[in-house]
Amino acid sequence: MRIAPAVVLAVVGLLANGCSSNDAVAGITAPSTESTPFRDPQGEYSLDIGSTWDENTGQIGADVETWMVAPAEDGFAPNVNALTQQTPTGMDTADYLEASIEGMGTFEVLDSDLLGNDLGLIEYRGNLGDLAGNKPLHFLAIFSAADGRAVVLTFTSTEERFNELRSTIEPFLRTLKLL
Repeated sequence: MRIAPAVVLAVVGLLANGCSSNDAVAGITAPSTESTPFRDPQGEYSLDIGSTWDENTGQIGADVETWMVAPAEDGFAPNVNALTQQTPTGMDTADYLEASIEGMGTFEVLDSDLLGNDLGLIEYRGNLGDLAGNKPLHFLAIFSAADGRAVVLTFTSTEERFNELRSTIEPFLRTLKLL
């Protein structure tokens, strides 16, 4: 089965040279700035979000949570979005990672890994054409899959700002827990 959660979230992330995941945040286990607990309205997952993140939920769909995580530059605001989707029974995070990589299409996968705590990571980049003003975008998806569902958090930024923001944003994404 082909599942492309990161690709789906790349399009969702349109509201508003990468290093490997292990090098970018080695040793970071908790957000370094003030956080706020968040539990999604459907009761599927929880995570800590930055206290300065600007919620923009509901613009894409009722079940997609979106936060602007930094001011917009050149018409694009770096953001994090969350999507919950159904998966085949028995699919775990490792299976989901494999299926996601297979479904990446034209996106360039830069890194992928199982992180422990039942989390997976895919870092990728690509151009979505007119949907993003023909800007190259850089993505970091952290996800978990169990019990017939997956929750995918995707940080989306322009290529120019990705490294600047990643070390602040990724620790929040790593607080994802399925409920």
